[in-house]
Amino acid sequence: MSDSVSDTDPSPSTILVVDDTEANREALRRRLERRGYTVIEADSGEQALALIDQQPIDLILLDIMMPGVSGIDVLKKVRATKSPAELPIIMATAKDATEDVVGALFPAQWDPKLGIHVT
Repeated sequence: MSDSVSDTDPSPSTILVVDDTEANREALRRRLERRGYTVIEADSGEQALALIDQQPIDLILLDIMMPGVSGIDVLKKVRATKSPAELPIIMATAKDATEDVVGALFPAQWDPKLGIHVT
């Protein structure tokens, strides 16, 4: 399986890269574009949400830690209207606390006060 978009595919996948650090967005954009993807960048959660409403996006690479609307907030808003199958989201973070990572993956089930999943 190839790691790039097929030359015969008339419409390459569109990936939204969301990160408040310009160097991170630029590095991802360069790598993805070299592989044939269309890349859109957002430097904030607010901008990401606006772009998601304006155009079709196939995948989001989303930083968790951003000022204002965080990546987790973006994830929650997107999941209110789109399933993971409709719009996959890959969360990226420099955080290492288990509750932060699990909270992003299972926002409705993780209780940070208890440190457990609530069912």
